[in-house]
Amino acid sequence: MTIDYDKLGSTQFEFPTKKMSVPGLKDFFEEGEKPEWEYRGLNGTELALVNNVMQTNAWAESIKKAIYSMDPKGLTKSLDGLQGKDLEEVPPDLAKRLKILELGSVPPCPEHVCVRLAHTKATLVWNITGKIMALTDDGADLGK
Repeated sequence: MTIDYDKLGSTQFEFPTKKMSVPGLKDFFEEGEKPEWEYRGLNGTELALVNNVMQTNAWAESIKKAIYSMDPKGLTKSLDGLQGKDLEEVPPDLAKRLKILELGSVPPCPEHVCVRLAHTKATLVWNITGKIMALTDDGADLGK
């Protein structure tokens, strides 16, 4: 028995969403609204973007180290400015989780809010991104 590629190619898929209670953020929800973070799994393009963040950071860090050996102050500060953040302060796992949180939140969470949450509610970010990746592992559901 072989797979029916035509059927697979014409089937509609939907990425399910879930909600996670975030009582520590209740002050940022409208009065009477349950403090819940809505999230979904990532699609293939988004997962590639997450992986690209780690690769880009590693690439920029290696360039920075090469430049640093030539001019320890001027050029490395310029590179940090172009990148938009101090690369030495963004470990690869955190960069990855920030992108996961940004793309997997419903609606997408602005990058500056992701950074703020990572600095103020770190375990919450780790928990949400873990759940996003679990949904990513599950993949999309067959559409109705």
